[in-house]
Amino acid sequence: MTAATALVVALTAGVAGAVAPSATVAPATWTARVCTALDQWHTRVVAVAPRAASADPVVARASLSGSLGQSVVATDDLVRAVRAAGVPKVAHGREIAASLVATFTRVRAQLAAASRRAQRLPTTDAAAFATGAGAVERALAQSMSGVDTAMAKAGSKFPSKALDRAFAGTSACTKV
Repeated sequence: MTAATALVVALTAGVAGAVAPSATVAPATWTARVCTALDQWHTRVVAVAPRAASADPVVARASLSGSLGQSVVATDDLVRAVRAAGVPKVAHGREIAASLVATFTRVRAQLAAASRRAQRLPTTDAAAFATGAGAVERALAQSMSGVDTAMAKAGSKFPSKALDRAFAGTSACTKV
């Protein structure tokens, strides 16, 4: 299984109850749409990441919470794009698509929670701000590690040679 397929399959592991889109599309069409959406999301999230920490806690808090807020908006767009990608015409395609949507919906919720925590960071004491900002970053990293954990278990639940081939043969997937 390729890394790209493992990512999608991993994101599907253990997720139930999400409603998948109904349009069924060829695996190559689906992978191109999903990979393009992921690449655009990644580009946007990296672009809004704070470049340097400010010594002024007020400025640093605004930068951190603003970056997280913009990442939430980018993730909303990602969820819409993955839904719009449809369902890959493979065995368990509906489950794969639904789980991917559910996973990015959870990522969005985690980013939103981190943004809310960042907005409440203290700004009157630089040391207290640094401690709080570190806690926000650790909590976000821990919550996002669920995706990494799922990736480590990928491949066994919904293996698909058709998706493997589609990911390998889709230029948009080489970036993700």
